Amino acid sequence: MKSVNPVSKWLYLTYSFGINCLYWLTHFKEYKRAKRELWYIIESVKTVEHVSGFMNSYKWVHDKFIDWKPWVITVVARKLMDDCDGAATLGKHLFNNIGRGADLYVLDGNKGRHMIAVTFDGQYIVSNNIVLKTHGYWVDYVMNHFSGQYDSIKMW
Repeated sequence: MKSVNPVSKWLYLTYSFGINCLYWLTHFKEYKRAKRELWYIIESVKTVEHVSGFMNSYKWVHDKFIDWKPWVITVVARKLMDDCDGAATLGKHLFNNIGRGADLYVLDGNKGRHMIAVTFDGQYIVSNNIVLKTHGYWVDYVMNHFSGQYDSIKMW
């Protein structure tokens, strides 16, 4: 499977870093609360069912100015509201915490770009606020689930 272009990835992560820093410079008083909430999340999410239940509370919102990838603590500080990048990042973090491990993948197509998290074993996918259990090869499952909206899947 192909990976995302390294130059594009570097640029994306660089301006995402800047946006995350800018967010925390303007919301520094929220850091303690967000850190406490993240600790609570990590301590309470122990199974795939917990991950699924927790992701149900995630609210998708469109990025206002530019597409960026928030840090996990930034997603928590924003009360679990972001676009697919935030959901995938959070999902990956939660799966890693329960010992399943996950990678991020980017779907590209006519609809645009969509980021998902996929567990190492390919059994579970986080897409926005849902956790999907795959049946069979996860790539085929994802392409069928999105009904041809995307042409390719690249590893982030």
